[in-house]
Order: sequence, then structure tokens, then C-alpha cells
Amino acid sequence: MSINKPQIYGTQYKRLDNKVVVRKKMDSTKITDAERIEFGVETLAQQREKIRNLNRKKLTELLEKGKTIDEIVLFVKSTDVLKSQYDLRETWFNHFGYNLIRQGKTEDALKIFQLNTVLYPNSSNAFDSYGECLLDLGDKESAIAAYKKSLELNPKNKNAKKILSEIDLQPN
Repeated sequence: MSINKPQIYGTQYKRLDNKVVVRKKMDSTKITDAERIEFGVETLAQQREKIRNLNRKKLTELLEKGKTIDEIVLFVKSTDVLKSQYDLRETWFNHFGYNLIRQGKTEDALKIFQLNTVLYPNSSNAFDSYGECLLDLGDKESAIAAYKKSLELNPKNKNAKKILSEIDLQPN
């Protein structure tokens, strides 16, 4: 691209003035998806999905429109995650929850983290974040259960191991 030729891997994106994300000019015939994988680059299908996700609306827009967290949770539960115009990926829910915590809205964050565990029941990270929020709110028993579930899903989760060992050291 620096020599005014189209990219071949497809990893360069730009955000247009209207906020839409697009991939910069690319020649997709130069390398195969197998080569992309070999070089640790997303396949063309993964890149298309990435662009689709980057262009989805954020649930924070609903907050800005005056919806409560409870209304947002109900909305998400009634929405097809794969077809939604909103970004309902597991990682985004974590981001949303932690933003709520930074705003001092820990009870609302708990609802988002809990929803994340419902939508993504096999995600160690979702349960880890849920446990952290529960612990912040003083619900030690539920936090322990969430961290144990996180560890069950990912036995290598160092954070869950650390937190559980620290909780065990605390007097009741």
C-alpha cells in the first residue's frame, strides 16, 4: 500500500467520515486463505465478519436513548444474536460491563456480566468477569461459584486460580 498497490492480506481498514468501517483496497487473488492462515492472518470470511461486527450498533446507543439496563437485557434476550444489528459478541459485553463499573454502575454491570454468561455459557472469561463483579458487590459465595465455573471451562485461567486462593485465605 505504501507503494500505491492494493494490499494482499486484507488487514488494513479505515473508518469513513460516516463512521462506517471498510477494508482498504485489496487484491484478494495474490494469496490464498491457506496462506493467510499460515501467516497468522484472518481468512477473507473472517475479515468480512470482522467488518460486519465493527459496523454493528453498540448497546450503549440504547442507554443514550434512555433505555434502562433491564430493558436492554430484555431486548438482548429477545434478539437473535447472529442476526442482530447490535454488537452482541461476548467480548463486547465484557467491555460494556467494565465501562459501567468505571461509571460507578456496578449493579448494572452485574446484569450485563450475568447476561454474558447466559449468552455464552462456555466462556471462561464471561464467568471470570461475572465473578469479579460479584466479588466487588460483596457476594462472596456467588463469586466463588462463578470463578469455579470459569476454571472448569478453562483450567489454565490464572486469574480465577489466584482469586480463589485469595478468597480461601480470607477469614469468613
